[in-house]
Amino acid sequence: MMLPNYLTKLESATDFFGIFEKLWNDDSVDIAEKIQLMNKRENLKLCSSPYTPYQVFIKALYEFFKEETATETKEGKNSALDLASFQQQGYQQAVKLLERHQGVMVADSVGLGKTYIALRLIEHRLNNKIAGHIPRILIVCPAQLRDLMWRKKLDEFGFEADILSQEEISRVNFDIRRYIKHDLVIVDESHNFRNSGTNRYRNLQKLMSSGKAHKQIVLLTATPINNSIYDLYHQILLLTRHSETYYRNWGIRNLKSYFKAVENGKSDISELLLQTMVKRSRQDVIIRQQAGEKIEIAGQEIHFPKRKLDEHKLTYNFEASFQGLYAGIADQIDQMQLAPYNIRAFKKNKDKEDQAQVKRNEALVALMKTLYLKRLESSLIAFENSINYQMQFQKRFDEYLNQGQLLETKVFRKIVAAEIDEAEKTEVADFLSSLQEIDPKDYRKDELQQAIFSDLETLKDILKKLKLIKLAVATKQDYDRKLAAFKQFLLTHLKGQKILVFSYFQDTANYLHEELVKDSNWLKLMQINNRTLVIDCITGETNSKQRQEKVKSFAPKANCKDEEELQNYRRQEIDILICTDVLSEGQNLQDAGTIVNYDLHWNPVRMIQRAGRIDRLGSEYQSLFIYNCFPEEGLEKLLGLVKKLQQKISSINETVGLDGSILGETISEKSLNELRRLKLAKTEEEKAAILAELEQATDFVSLNEMRFPLVEFLQEKGKKAAENLPDGIFSTRKNIQNIDGVFIAFRVKNRHFWQFYPRLNGTISTLAQNCITDKRKIFNWLKCKPEEFLNSDEIKPVAFDSTIFEVLEAAVQNLLNELNPQKVSAQLPQKLPKWLQKIDYALSQISEVEASEKQRVHKVITTFPHLRNYQREIQFIWDKYVKLRELNTLLSELDDLFCERELYSQISNQDDVSLLEFFEKEDIELICYQWFKPK
Repeated sequence: MMLPNYLTKLESATDFFGIFEKLWNDDSVDIAEKIQLMNKRENLKLCSSPYTPYQVFIKALYEFFKEETATETKEGKNSALDLASFQQQGYQQAVKLLERHQGVMVADSVGLGKTYIALRLIEHRLNNKIAGHIPRILIVCPAQLRDLMWRKKLDEFGFEADILSQEEISRVNFDIRRYIKHDLVIVDESHNFRNSGTNRYRNLQKLMSSGKAHKQIVLLTATPINNSIYDLYHQILLLTRHSETYYRNWGIRNLKSYFKAVENGKSDISELLLQTMVKRSRQDVIIRQQAGEKIEIAGQEIHFPKRKLDEHKLTYNFEASFQGLYAGIADQIDQMQLAPYNIRAFKKNKDKEDQAQVKRNEALVALMKTLYLKRLESSLIAFENSINYQMQFQKRFDEYLNQGQLLETKVFRKIVAAEIDEAEKTEVADFLSSLQEIDPKDYRKDELQQAIFSDLETLKDILKKLKLIKLAVATKQDYDRKLAAFKQFLLTHLKGQKILVFSYFQDTANYLHEELVKDSNWLKLMQINNRTLVIDCITGETNSKQRQEKVKSFAPKANCKDEEELQNYRRQEIDILICTDVLSEGQNLQDAGTIVNYDLHWNPVRMIQRAGRIDRLGSEYQSLFIYNCFPEEGLEKLLGLVKKLQQKISSINETVGLDGSILGETISEKSLNELRRLKLAKTEEEKAAILAELEQATDFVSLNEMRFPLVEFLQEKGKKAAENLPDGIFSTRKNIQNIDGVFIAFRVKNRHFWQFYPRLNGTISTLAQNCITDKRKIFNWLKCKPEEFLNSDEIKPVAFDSTIFEVLEAAVQNLLNELNPQKVSAQLPQKLPKWLQKIDYALSQISEVEASEKQRVHKVITTFPHLRNYQREIQFIWDKYVKLRELNTLLSELDDLFCERELYSQISNQDDVSLLEFFEKEDIELICYQWFKPK
């Protein structure tokens, strides 16, 4: 029998000698253990110095991040890519997570070179071939990045990969079979997959769950969270192939429950990020530079331009626009019922689920109204097109109703996606065909039709007003005040500059482009040296080849491969490029130094994402300018209407719970306050503070604040100084935020656990429910500077507190209780969901069939962990069986589906997975501990 590691790792002599006599005289300690004690005592005579809280702090950090401090491998030195030091470190972190979990998200801030980390991962995968197999790589990216960026980079470094556009994977008839044999899938701009209700999301999830069992996935995004933490949740489910228990061995038993706890402030997200994400912010890199690190790419030291916000104000009178009709229209939007989105409200007899669904549908209605208000602020044409779409939809819906057909949808996200996502826009007829037909006898048809009639009258009136406005503009009796203010602003403040203009909406971008290029007087005033401005536009309708040409014409220096191509595009150089957010992703547009946002920033984080198009590594500008167009009069009324709608959505969410995908499209109270602050900010200090806050919000959380003290220590003292800090060291810290208790750091094989046990009523409480494990919180308690303490050789030894052994015994048992029940539950068979239970039962009734076919289908149904991704196809086969009652056909079609998706090979691979191990006390090693004592 051996002494537990957490005891033998006590390296301080004052620790060990304090208990030696007690253990030596204990009859339960056998001879072999006493020999260990003797050897330990002799060794400790050489290391009896006490340690400072700073050394304990560094010891905890060093062991936690030790794998990341490894020096560059020989493979790295032979790489075709010349990465900056922080990029190389990010690559090494990503490799570690890919090897551990088969998936990783690289979420470095915009402009930090995520593409180069991904290319390095591709190179790594291609260089690690299995005998007889050349790895296959698939890149999924926005269409505009396929040729302009990815194909160009792959050719530059000589890498082979297939490229699939996000538009292609969005198609209903997308053929997954062509892409299921790849070994590594890179998903660029993965935040576009934050909505699990879209075709692109479902198809990618199926692609990851089909074919090879151990294919790896890398998600690239600078903004994993746009509005809601559930944006991240849905992307993480791509890493897990939709398994909620994927990280159960790492302390996250169920992802959905974990995210709910994070949302409610009951859990910290750091542990998940440690297992899934590589993330560094722009500020992280700047701090490293300030600490003395020289960061270079291709021999050139990099720098970041300073971002400046609204150096001049761009405002217009929203209330007075078009004879004040906008304000009245906003009120009419608020009064609409949008009954087709909530027909459950008209059901005659509602059960509890119906009542809950009515509430959820009310949230959908509020969200749709919010979208209309956003379009109203953007431009007349964007709003008019949405109102026309809604008019057509309700008319057709009413026609179906008159024919005895009642349609309903439970898929909220498809409705929202059709309104806000250019790639997901569908024709009214196609949208209606996707709805489910239900029995109209169960509904109050007359009331439903009356609600539709009322909305149709409102929609007609709005369209009539819009027609009058357009007529007034055409006859010069009125004008677009927002457009006029924009033109004057460019003329007064931005003449001669290269400008990138963003709008949320395709309709607005096209309108703005058309209005600028046809205004000959304004164009003449904007001339420099008699050269007429070149103005162009990129939206979701712009095909890939056109996008590539326009981007090169706008930013030739950043995108042309040689001097000849550069000079060619400079002859047709674009001065002002108007675009939607299809161009806010992955593009190198650093030839420009100015961005103008034409619409209100309902999500101000989007402003930072857009700024990343011109704020790139290699920018030659010292300062970059961001301007935002704000309504002057009328803003508060507009924000008030939006706030009321958002409060209704929040209230419903608290009552019945809403899908995170829907919440992800809402506008928070914080966003509304940020809008006001952006508009009212006057001093440079105020504007700089807002920018810093928004950048931090974009980064949402970074573990690099925990890395920096270690980085500084290693830069000053070197790695050997950290290695020389032995396991088991301890210290005592007083008078820190009235914290009272003990911090303990454990190592369990390749996992690290930080625990804090508080002192309650004068005694350390070791109850598991009182244990604090939030690493970021504990980090902030441990954080200190070396100058706060005497050197360790100047510190007098303190009396050893032997109660640590009782605490350690309890802490270790808590740790084992946490680890091992998860192992037991992981090996228990999972209960089948009801929709699979009925299929499996039906198949069990088959007797006249070849046993092997029945057995292999049964095995997939009962053991394949990602079958939910194929629920639609399986449900279609089941519905066919319910009509025909042909069991053999049911079996045959399921067998064909599983063969086509290559699920049998994945089940075969699962059979080779060894049983999960249990942990013993001997697996647990003590790294360090620290007492905290109040004044």
